[in-house]
Amino acid sequence: MHFRLKKAIAVLLCGAMGCSMFVGCQQAPSVARIAYLSKGNKPLDHYRDVVTEIAYPTERSNRRPNADFARPPRLIFDPSEDKYWDMTLAEAVKLALENGAIIKDDGSFGSPGNPLFANPNGVRTAYDIGIIESGILFGNRGVEAALADFDAQAQTTATWGRSEQIQNNANLSLGAGSIFVTETAQIQTQIQKQLANSGTFTLSHDINYDGNNILAGIDPLTGLPRSRAFASSYNGNVRATYRQPLLAGSGSEFTRIAGPIGANLTGVSGVSQGVVISRINTDIALADFQGAVASMVRDVENRYWDLHLFYKIFHAESVAAAKALGYWENLQDRLDATPEQIAQSQTTYHESIARVQNSLADINDNESRLRRLLGLPPRGDSIIRPIDKPTTAMFLPNWENTVAEALARRPEIRSQRWNIRSLELRLKAARNLVRPRLDFVSQYQVNGFGDRLIGDGDAPGGGFINDSFYESFANNLTSSWNLGFQLAFPLGLRTAHTQVRNYEFRVRKARAVLAAQEMEVTHELHSAVKGVDRWQANISSNRERVAWARRALEEATISLKDKASDRVDGTNTLNRVLQAHIQLREAQVGYYQSLIEYNKSLVELSFRKGSVLAENQVHMSESVWCPSAYDDALRRAWARTYAKDTKLKSSEPIEISQPNPQPVPLSAVVPRQIPDYATTGQPESVQEDDDSDLDDLDGLDDEDGPGLPNPDGDDDSGGEMVGRPVRQTGFQKPVIQQAIRPGQRHQQRVQQRPVQQRVQPQYVPVQRPTMSGQLEQLERAARRTGASKSG
Repeated sequence: MHFRLKKAIAVLLCGAMGCSMFVGCQQAPSVARIAYLSKGNKPLDHYRDVVTEIAYPTERSNRRPNADFARPPRLIFDPSEDKYWDMTLAEAVKLALENGAIIKDDGSFGSPGNPLFANPNGVRTAYDIGIIESGILFGNRGVEAALADFDAQAQTTATWGRSEQIQNNANLSLGAGSIFVTETAQIQTQIQKQLANSGTFTLSHDINYDGNNILAGIDPLTGLPRSRAFASSYNGNVRATYRQPLLAGSGSEFTRIAGPIGANLTGVSGVSQGVVISRINTDIALADFQGAVASMVRDVENRYWDLHLFYKIFHAESVAAAKALGYWENLQDRLDATPEQIAQSQTTYHESIARVQNSLADINDNESRLRRLLGLPPRGDSIIRPIDKPTTAMFLPNWENTVAEALARRPEIRSQRWNIRSLELRLKAARNLVRPRLDFVSQYQVNGFGDRLIGDGDAPGGGFINDSFYESFANNLTSSWNLGFQLAFPLGLRTAHTQVRNYEFRVRKARAVLAAQEMEVTHELHSAVKGVDRWQANISSNRERVAWARRALEEATISLKDKASDRVDGTNTLNRVLQAHIQLREAQVGYYQSLIEYNKSLVELSFRKGSVLAENQVHMSESVWCPSAYDDALRRAWARTYAKDTKLKSSEPIEISQPNPQPVPLSAVVPRQIPDYATTGQPESVQEDDDSDLDDLDGLDDEDGPGLPNPDGDDDSGGEMVGRPVRQTGFQKPVIQQAIRPGQRHQQRVQQRPVQQRVQPQYVPVQRPTMSGQLEQLERAARRTGASKSG
């Protein structure tokens, strides 16, 4: 039966080999006819008559259905009355960060190149750091994957075999025609550990089993030992091997940078697989993520202030439309009104209504855009209304501190510096490889032999032959060792030298890019500071424009009252009143726009300095270590502190970063020019006017003027300013403290950003600019002479 089974297996193997020689991988052109029991004309649902077609996957997002996403947009003539959601800027930033797992920017909305659709894998998310940390691919490995090179590698192989061969000639105790049966088994176990000093330690254990049907032991007839001591035997060894590179790839510094060098080096290995490089890659990813978050916070602030602006414009347009309606109704009651005047009043009224509708549409659009950045549904039960008032405090930046702060805080600069540090370390590791591969190798081995694996056997005659395989290890009767050196390198080391040249060029390029980035940051700061200065001056001009527009409206109203009984000139006077209202509305809108643009310019300057997150109290921190990591770090700290110093190596670790870098002041100090913004020369009745037309116009209702102090100290109310206290801050803008005039009812509230470092106030002497000072002198002279009340 056993013979028949083996014969059947042999026949099957031969048949399979023969078929494989004639049968190819091409499908047969003919299809066999298949008959099924079921009858009827059923549709063939799974039949496809095309090779490729558009497929639609069934994968869905894990977002729960939300009724707010199914609500229609808010329209101009929407009859629904929604409640207001009074939101602060801090609350808006908090919502954006809480719902900011996917970083969104305001500029890409509605664009065909929106990265959310065009390049989903390139979108900045909160998962990017985890992806970098858990990377395992070559060149993009995380810290854990780099540390995995130092994990002990265990390998075990076990094989068994049996061989039967017919002997043609008589051999040993087997006669001719006998079957020689051999049974074998091999078990190989190995544990290899990569050390931080670039050495490799290997511990292996081999067991070989050999048994056959040749007689063994003592011949009972002759009393002599036969050719074998045991019918079956175990032999093997326990071997310890240590390899230490001495030239190329030697040292713990190389291993930390480039990772363990390969054992069979024929050309050159990569130098970007170490723990240090992986950690730097994580730091670069952190800097990129911080830059994306800063961009999102900037977009939230800008959109917040834009929504505030459109609320103000809507209020101004609504007041102007009400005045136009009153003018139209009043004109219809007058007997001297011509049809042309009535038609013109109707045109003015409907133009005002169109402006109101446009401003309402702007509110709806900007509120929806703000909701997108905050991660909220496009429409909710309430409409967002900003309640934080924009600041009107004058801002005089310290150029030296501003540039130093930008160079220290900008995430792009920090990312490039990390890149340079990474390239420098890789260049250092590449220079280590421009040497031959010379390794010190050593090995110690204990051999074993026995009839049984464990236990007592039947050893003939004793002596050095043991009954048990593992008993021979305990006796350590047979052992072997060797040590020496192994030298291997390609002649000329061309690849290694080419790698060094490549990294030298890459380091030079990275440093040139860093210099260009620093210059680009300086240009951006120039533009941002000039934008702040521009809108500061615009606020002052538009404020006086509003004051004189209100005076013109007051004069026109007085003239209309004086000519109330005049039936001839009353219509023209009424028209002048309407035009005064229109001018006041345009002046208010201009002031609102300049005020919001001023606050947006401050946000832009903070963004260009890299302090927009700190000023909004947004901080990034890494998670804690595992408990065992603290014990290991403490143990290594004690070892580095109290270890014995050597002349060749230092016990201190490689420091590649500073925890909290401080900005270094520039050598060239640029003098600060304080612009001379005049706030005097306004009509005396401006501060006493009714505020019904201006409503809650920020800063216009205060008696202390427009919130931009007069650097010259000129004040019509008798106040005196000898010097202006300026608070200098380390990473913060200086803010001018306004002087309090006599009889002032309340001091203007100045919205200040959080200050990180405070210094004692100091007085800065006034420096009059050259061209702008002359222009301001001419404007003040024209206002003080009272040339005209229209301004």
